[in-house]
Amino acid sequence: MNYVLAFVFACFVCVIAQVIYDNTKLTPGHITSLFVVGSFLDLFHIYDKIIEIFHAGAMVPLQVLDIH
Repeated sequence: MNYVLAFVFACFVCVIAQVIYDNTKLTPGHITSLFVVGSFLDLFHIYDKIIEIFHAGAMVPLQVLDIH
């Protein structure tokens, strides 16, 4: 089940990026920067709730950014 939740979370992040890309004039670099700035969710403990739902799949972006 963890693999399915990791896949769902990754798809959710990709859909958000695609919607932003299609509806704005932002480049992929800008969108990636937005996601890095969006790591402030960890500051407000919102990301902890996401980790409780999606487990390891939600931890991958934080590990890549070396935040957690």
